[in-house]
Amino acid sequence: MSDQLRMAGALRKLTDEQLIALAKRRKINTANLRDFFDFAEHLANEKSIRLALATLPISALSAIWSGYDKQVIKNHQAQPELTALLLLDPETGTLFETVERVGRELPLNRPEGSHIEQSTRPIEDIDRDARMHIFEIIQAITEVVLDLEQRFIREVSKRSIGLPEVKRLASHLGKDVAYAKQVFELALWSQVATIENSRWQLGPNAGPWLTSTDSARWSLLAETWVETANPSALLNHFQPGGPFDSGLLQMTAGELFYQRLRFVYWQQASETEAHIEKVVSLAEAIGLTSELAATSWFETLMGAGVEQASGQMAAGLPKTDGRLTVQADLSLIAPNPLATEIEVELRTFAETEKIGLASSYRLTAMSISNGLECGMPMSRIRGLLEEMSGKALPQPVDYLLKDAERKFGKIAVRADSARGISVVASEDSVILTQLYNDVKLKPLSLHFNETGSLMSRFEPDVLYYSLREAGFAAVRIDDAGNVISPKNIATPAFSTDDDSRIREDIARIREADDKIGSEPDDDDFLRQLQLAIKLKSKISVVLDLGSKKQVTYVVEPVGLANGRLRAKDRKADVERTLPISSIVSIELL
Repeated sequence: MSDQLRMAGALRKLTDEQLIALAKRRKINTANLRDFFDFAEHLANEKSIRLALATLPISALSAIWSGYDKQVIKNHQAQPELTALLLLDPETGTLFETVERVGRELPLNRPEGSHIEQSTRPIEDIDRDARMHIFEIIQAITEVVLDLEQRFIREVSKRSIGLPEVKRLASHLGKDVAYAKQVFELALWSQVATIENSRWQLGPNAGPWLTSTDSARWSLLAETWVETANPSALLNHFQPGGPFDSGLLQMTAGELFYQRLRFVYWQQASETEAHIEKVVSLAEAIGLTSELAATSWFETLMGAGVEQASGQMAAGLPKTDGRLTVQADLSLIAPNPLATEIEVELRTFAETEKIGLASSYRLTAMSISNGLECGMPMSRIRGLLEEMSGKALPQPVDYLLKDAERKFGKIAVRADSARGISVVASEDSVILTQLYNDVKLKPLSLHFNETGSLMSRFEPDVLYYSLREAGFAAVRIDDAGNVISPKNIATPAFSTDDDSRIREDIARIREADDKIGSEPDDDDFLRQLQLAIKLKSKISVVLDLGSKKQVTYVVEPVGLANGRLRAKDRKADVERTLPISSIVSIELL
């Protein structure tokens, strides 16, 4: 029996969750698969198998080279990677022929005595610098969450973000663009952010992120790195609650992580080389390493798990403070890191300028309007600034607060659901005329209605954020005239991820497979016959002879033409021509 037939049989026995994981690990696009034979054809492809083998650690490759008897892996349950990638029959442990052949061709060229270098830096210095990485990434992701509450950020290309937004975050963090991109990437992978309807939004972990301790936040990042940092399954042997590969378990603090990965995953393809670099880069970003050297808690993570590692890491993080200097130029200076609960409240009515050990913020009419929209009374805004600074507010700050409160709600956006439009209303007709004539708002197609308000065909959210980006402190109101908080507009979204789409494809494949087995039509029979011819497989075919008589032939299909099947019957030593319309059932042998 061919690999494709054996794989198709094995696929049928897998659960939906196992099929989803397999499709992701083997990079199979399920959208165009008609049945399990199509699925198996992609898996049995030599290029696909070669790439899968290149993601295996040395322990699993050794089993393919020398740990089998007549292609059967001894104790194959001890090599879950081979089963997870469907490189062998999960029930018998028998390698598929193509896997065995390709595996034999791979050069065994890693020196047995390969040496992994230790960093020359003291472990104390490695841990100190890595903690700074952790402090920075936690601050950066917190900034993304707060930004998504207040801004409309569009998806650019698939699961990406526009350069202006990346530059904006990079400027606030004092980092380069590459780092800012990595922050958005981590926010997405950890589900602190998500993408829904071509817009970046708060993810299901956004709320817990803001209320958690730094230790819990880092635990989320570490778990994300372990489980999903590499969707191609470079680290697919890392399973929640499951054992780590012994090659990585042996890693020690101070060891160069890149060399350890190359030691474990030494048989590289160009694709996996890029994936290893990604995993190394993310490990550096979340403070598992510093200058590629493993921290003491990275060693703990590999052995004892994330809970003990996070406790060990958190002991040396920078201490927070609650002091703030309020300056006459409307800037706010925090000389030390602020506790998250204080910073979240401050960021409700202040814009970020620089984030770090010492941070700076700025008060603007727009930022104060945002605080009022979020339900923070002006008395609380004043009180927090006075409490944190320990002084009376400078006159320019006092004037800005009074002016922002006076103008609050002058421009209101609401939905007109009856007509499917959005309306911009204001008691000041001069303001509406200014909006109508503003060049930056021309794409909104604003026009006056019979009541003197402005109308737009765009949704209220789009209109609201567009006005704010153009410098107009608009608010959103409901049908009763109540202000809608931006935090309510930015309610965490639970997006339809790739798993859901793959799950739908799997359901379709199973339905097609069940139909072939129970109520096949001529197209189904034709599909099976084409597969049998392609695979040079024998089939058992049942033919209806009429008058409730049926006959079964075991034949080798040769060709199809004019609605008939030509096949060799080795037992009778004849070539038969069978009408497809008379076929009752087909079984691939």
